[in-house]
Amino acid sequence: MIGIPNRESKYLIKMISKLEKIQQIAKESLYIDAHIADRLGIHFFKNELENLAFSHTHPEVYAFMESCPEFDIHIRQDQAMILVRETED
Repeated sequence: MIGIPNRESKYLIKMISKLEKIQQIAKESLYIDAHIADRLGIHFFKNELENLAFSHTHPEVYAFMESCPEFDIHIRQDQAMILVRETED
């Protein structure tokens, strides 16, 4: 019985570690890889990278954008990125 909470805490720490790693990779993809794809003219790849990475780096904003069907996701994402940059500065 004593080992069960310890095992659960180890599992929780592993999950948090994986989540932090996923968020770090998503952030790098959003700010570096997407810009490189944009400069190379691979706009489809840029848009896919931004959508996938943005959903991990800013899940609350992404969920809100998904709930607004009247706008194109790329337009909403560009507007959301402007807001995120303003709040980070």
